[in-house]
Amino acid sequence: RTFNVERQQAITLQEEIVRRVATQVETYIFAREEDLRLLLEVQGLPDLEVDQQKALLRSLSNNQDVYSELILMDNQGQTIVFESPVLLSVTGEAQSYAETAIFSIPRGSGETYYSSVQIDEETGEPFMIIAIPFYDLQTGNFDGVLAANFRFRPMWTLMEELKSEIKGFVYVVDNNGRVVAHPNRSVVLQG
Repeated sequence: RTFNVERQQAITLQEEIVRRVATQVETYIFAREEDLRLLLEVQGLPDLEVDQQKALLRSLSNNQDVYSELILMDNQGQTIVFESPVLLSVTGEAQSYAETAIFSIPRGSGETYYSSVQIDEETGEPFMIIAIPFYDLQTGNFDGVLAANFRFRPMWTLMEELKSEIKGFVYVVDNNGRVVAHPNRSVVLQG
């Protein structure tokens, strides 16, 4: 009987930790979506001049070490502004996203697009893409998409903090079984 009680307590503790981690991962992802919505709805990003749009996107990417790319697209999927603290964009080169999921899904559904977790080929870091459609406030017509690639690096810190609270460690895997957050960063970077 004592073994069954201890076993059940251990399972209950694990379930509590899993719920806590899941909530924090979900909160992290929704905070990224909220960042983008604030740019669109509060800052009025679509209605600003291109220089002001660039400045706002640069400010977001510089103030948080989270975003690797921010992309503002028009209603045809053409790049209006591309901002990245790690990549350089060639001036005058407007990339088309018209045939990609980050444009076509928000345009077609009117809903926010969440990619699966992906791995940056150069750094080995996991990231995810969120893309939000926006509309002309006067006509209600589809006006474009704001998309962001964001890193999962802050989740690594969460895993490190949990390691000090519990016996053992916690890690997060994506739907393909790849480790995307672990207290030992080299495990994540190994894929």
